[in-house]
Amino acid sequence: MKFFRKLFLLFLVSAFIFVFWIVMPKKSQPQVRKYIPAARPCRTPLKYAIDSADPRFNISPEKLRDVLEAAENLWEIKSGLNLFEYDPEAELKVRLVFDERQQQTYEAEQLEASLKNLDTQKASLEKQQSALSGEYDKKLTSFKKEVEKYEKDLKEYNEEVSDWNNQKRTSEEEYNKLKKEEQNLKDQFNKLKKAEAELNAIAKKANTVITQENKIINSYNSAVNTYKSKFGSSQEFEKGIFDPSAGIIIYQFKETSDLALTLIHEFGHALGIEHVENPKSIMYYMIGEQNLDNPALTAEDAAGLKSACQL
Repeated sequence: MKFFRKLFLLFLVSAFIFVFWIVMPKKSQPQVRKYIPAARPCRTPLKYAIDSADPRFNISPEKLRDVLEAAENLWEIKSGLNLFEYDPEAELKVRLVFDERQQQTYEAEQLEASLKNLDTQKASLEKQQSALSGEYDKKLTSFKKEVEKYEKDLKEYNEEVSDWNNQKRTSEEEYNKLKKEEQNLKDQFNKLKKAEAELNAIAKKANTVITQENKIINSYNSAVNTYKSKFGSSQEFEKGIFDPSAGIIIYQFKETSDLALTLIHEFGHALGIEHVENPKSIMYYMIGEQNLDNPALTAEDAAGLKSACQL
């Protein structure tokens, strides 16, 4: 009996230990957290399409594509990434919208062309006037010398005639000499009259040129005043914008190099680059000091690209 009693007690203790092990809180094991890196920006090309280009901009779709590709390249070469991709079905649209900004640009160009034409005419007339003035001065100097000579010869002739008459000379040789001098004086006089007519003709022509020149100057001044009144004051306006919901919209450009610079700027915004403080930078808020013919990223532009694309 004692044996069975001990066996029963052993069973109870084992059961108690088992139950205690089951219900006892277990120490939590450390969990391994998996890190899944987020996609880095600029690693997937930003797709865009040409939505519309008002024909009044006078740029063909092919030319616009070329300008867009050149605008892409500046950012892509610097980053070493394929940042942009043309896709006719892309959601990001590029639009050329014609409004009063481009209309003013055309009007300014017409006035500038008119001013250039007037300036060319003015320069031509000034050249003519200078040539006529030089010719007139040269002929006038010669004419004055001829007049002095004529007056001297005439005085001598008159003295000889007076002396002839007072002394009642009858020498045929002296008479013939006086007749010859008289004829010479007549020839000089006729020559002087011809030279005088030439001087008057040059003076008349010069006056006509001066009159034309004055008209050109008046027209030029009037055109300058018109230009200043319309376009002389500093007028800031958006040449283009980037809006995630509207896309890239271009409102104004003078030539393709101007358009290219604006597109480079707006592509920069599409990448997430903000405006910078250097006036020579692509991402400066206003176009002015940048190199239109050979656009290049400044250190500030490069820093903005590095930050936006996590390079």
